[in-house]
Amino acid sequence: KAARPKAPVDVEKQCGVELPQGGQCARSLTCKSHSMGAKRSVPGRSAPYDKLLLDY
Repeated sequence: KAARPKAPVDVEKQCGVELPQGGQCARSLTCKSHSMGAKRSVPGRSAPYDKLLLDY
């Protein structure tokens, strides 16, 4: 299985937590794999994580 090129992660709509193997988590804002604290600390969001989650 060939690795797909990674599309840029939209931190307004996606988790965005840095992954140990590099890159960012591309799951939705409701990602259950990462803690709320980790998602709140993602740089580059236009609004606080909690506001984006409410609007999601």
